[in-house]
This record gives sequence, structure tokens and C-alpha cells, in this order.
Amino acid sequence: MPFLAQAHGARIFTRSPEHPVIATAPKDSADELRDRHGPRYKWLLLITVMAGSMGSFMASTIANVAVPDITQHFGIGLGQAQWVASAFMVASLPAHLLTPWLLARFGLRHTFVGAILVIVCGGIGSAFSANFTLLILMRVIEGAAAGILQPLPNIVISRAFGPEEQGRAMGMYGFGAVLAPTSAPTIGGYMVEAFGWRSIFLASVPFALVAWMLARRFLPVTSAFMQGKPLDWMGLTWISLSIVCLLNALAQFSHWGNTMPGWLLLGAAFAGLGGFAHYQLRKSDPLLQIRLFARPQFLFGAMVSFMFGFSIFGVTYLLPVFLQLALAYSPSDAGLVILPAGIALAICMPIGGRMADRWMSRPLVIIGSLLFAASTLLTSAVDHESSYWSIVAWTVIGRVGFAILHPSLLLGSTRGLQRPEMPQALTLAIFLRHLGGAVGVSMTGIFVDWRLHAHGISKTVIGGDAAGILSAFEECFLFLASITLLSAIVAWFMTEKEKPLKSK
Repeated sequence: MPFLAQAHGARIFTRSPEHPVIATAPKDSADELRDRHGPRYKWLLLITVMAGSMGSFMASTIANVAVPDITQHFGIGLGQAQWVASAFMVASLPAHLLTPWLLARFGLRHTFVGAILVIVCGGIGSAFSANFTLLILMRVIEGAAAGILQPLPNIVISRAFGPEEQGRAMGMYGFGAVLAPTSAPTIGGYMVEAFGWRSIFLASVPFALVAWMLARRFLPVTSAFMQGKPLDWMGLTWISLSIVCLLNALAQFSHWGNTMPGWLLLGAAFAGLGGFAHYQLRKSDPLLQIRLFARPQFLFGAMVSFMFGFSIFGVTYLLPVFLQLALAYSPSDAGLVILPAGIALAICMPIGGRMADRWMSRPLVIIGSLLFAASTLLTSAVDHESSYWSIVAWTVIGRVGFAILHPSLLLGSTRGLQRPEMPQALTLAIFLRHLGGAVGVSMTGIFVDWRLHAHGISKTVIGGDAAGILSAFEECFLFLASITLLSAIVAWFMTEKEKPLKSK
């Protein structure tokens, strides 16, 4: 029986027609909580899991504004410092696939609270890390817990809300999901200036405490939240090791001497990904439904998801670093540049969703990609003479493009699939976007480090070697813009056989 679909009140189990047995729902089960809180319960449930997701999104993006200070503290280059962001993302990728199994095994409350506590421990460990290796290890732990939390709102919406309310619920969640990561650089900037870079890793703790208190009141404890399946540990380990090999291979290429270890790791990564795909094709209930790539519409949509994930996460990582190292902005000023773009994105997301319902997906995806590419190209031309508001305007243009592209891409790439195929299709599309993001952040850090070396800059100091630093970042923004333009070309092949129904 679907979650929260039972009738109000006690349930009747019939021993015989003459002797019915009335059994009330167990304490803090989904039925009992729904009876206690009434029709508003599904919204309280969504707010609870949304608070946890906001904490995880905060932990994900707030570290970007502290990268310059971290490079100075540990004496490392940007090619190494990108692991502060990419290690979090790499750990969260396979953890997404763990969520359904954990829900079936431990229930919603225990899964949620456990992940929240791990995020708090990872954040505290990151704040007090004595060396860079320990910092990365703590970010991996934090990212794995965040990966478990982030799918929960979508699962709750699909189970607790009827079709007529899911759009409204997604809009409510989308606003919070966008607001947390976009406000994180601003909050982080002030925290870096006031308390030092270590303090930013504690920013998710207040969200976690609020989420924990809400969870004790509103989340069910039973393990019947979802119908579970045995966890494919072999597949999960296989894909995790392949991704780690891939990103480590990219990191090896930032060493300007012997690149043989990088090529060996790259070969191992591609062999691992190929073997994983073959293994998944042989399974009747795979972690990732590779057979969906046989559908051209989904194939090209997945390619766009990967490339756009590459560029959007790359730009999100690069922009605060650029503002501080190339333009000598303070961390708080760098955060304030990004904040208006986040507000614009939050406002435009519902509009983008309505556009996706009314119009064909392909032109919207292309328009969104071109707007983001234009934003990145305009940012590449920013220099010391550029005004604050011009940089804000270019950033806002990119986020408007993202708001147009995101819902259209998900709907367009999955349109025409059967209902049973939709969960796997959405999981695979989101997985590829985040994989593209992890590769994009890694490649962006390596690319800008390479260009800095090419301009004769061995150590980046805020305000120093201004012309060379500016040129290196300009080339990196051009690189990311080219990836976005390539995604617009691929989107042209997302031909649709049917138009979406126009709303009345």
C-alpha cells in the first residue's frame, strides 16, 4: 500500500465476519502521525525532509568561497583545492543509490536522523582538520550523508502527495532547494572574514539541529516506507571505484611531470565503467537502467545533462574563486555577487516549470543553454574596470537560463517512456548531471591551475600578478562556455514525437 494512502483512524483486521478485531496504528507510524496531525501532515513531512536537504546543499556549496584561504593555509594549488568540492560530490553520487534500500531497511526517521548526524560529524571534523588529507576525508563522509538525504524530498512528494498537488509541492521544495546553495556563498563569505575559513564547515549545523527536532515529531519510524529490494553491493562498489579512478586520473594530469599514473587510472576508470554497464545489462533489477540509452531521446538528453552539469557546477565553483583571486574581492563581497542570481533562480524556477508544460522541450533546452553560455562568455570579459552590477547581471542571465533548461531537460529526455521506467530514468539523468558536475569541478580546478602555470604564476596570491591571473581565469571561463555551447548542439537532436499537452 502506498505511503500515507491509508484511511484516517484505526484499521480493521477481520478474524471472522462475526468477530472483527480493531487494531490501532503503532505509535509514530505513518498512519498514527497522519491521524494525529490531520491533512496538513504531508506538508509537515515535506518541510522536515526539506530542512535536512537544505543543510546538505549548504554543506555542498559553502566551501567554494573559502578555497583561496584553504590554498594559502595548506600551501596547495587550485588543482588540489578543487577536491574540497569534488570529494563531496563524488561521495554523494553512489550514496543516492543507497537511499531506497536504507528506507526499506531502517525506515524514514532512522535513515534521515542517521544521515543528519553524519553530516554534523563530517562538518565538525572538517572544521578541525589538522591537514588537507583529513579535510578531504571528512568532506567524503559529509558528502555521502548528503547524498542519502537529497533524494528524500522527491520520494516523499511522489508517495505522500496526489498528482494534483505534486506540482505545488515541487515548487515549495524547489524554492528551498535553490535558496540554500545560492545563499551559502554570501553566508560563507561573512563567516570567513569574521571567524576564518574553518567556521564555514559548521554552517550546516543549525539546519541539522532544526531538521533533527522536526524529525522526532513528524517522521514515521516504521520501515514500511517503501518496498525494498536487495542492495547490489557489487554494483555500488564497482561504480564508486570507477568514479574515484576517473577523478584521480584527472588530478594526476595536473602534475606537470610524469603523467603515466594518470593514463593508467584513466584506463582503469573507463574499463570499470564499461564493465559496470555490461554487468548492469545482465541484471533484471539493476542499480542503473543502462537499457534506457537505447532510446535516442533519452540518450541525447542524458548527454546534455552530463555536459550542462559539467558547466554549471564548474562555473559555480570557479566564480567565487575568480572574484577573490583575480579581482581581489573579499569573501563577503564575492558572496554578495552570487546572491542576486540565486534569488532570480528561485523566482524563475516555477516559471520554467510552467513553460516546460506548455512548450516543446528542445527549444527551451537550447535557449537555456545559450543563455548560460552567454553568461559565461560575458563573465570571461570581466576585469578590474567592470562594475559590481555588471557582474551581477551576467550571473543572473546564466541562472535564468538554468531555470528555463532544468525542468524542460528532465521532461524532454523522459517523454515517451512508460510509467514504470520513469523512476530509473530520472535517477539516471540526475546521476549523470551530478557525475558531470564532479568531473566539471575537477577539470575546472585543474584547467585554471594549468593556465596559471602557463602564465608563469606558481602561487596565487590575492591581488598579486593581476594580469596573469585574470588571463588564466578568462581562458577557463571560455573553456566552460564552449562545453555549454556543445550541449546546445547536442540538444538539437532531442526530437520529440508528441507535443506536451497545453494547460487549460
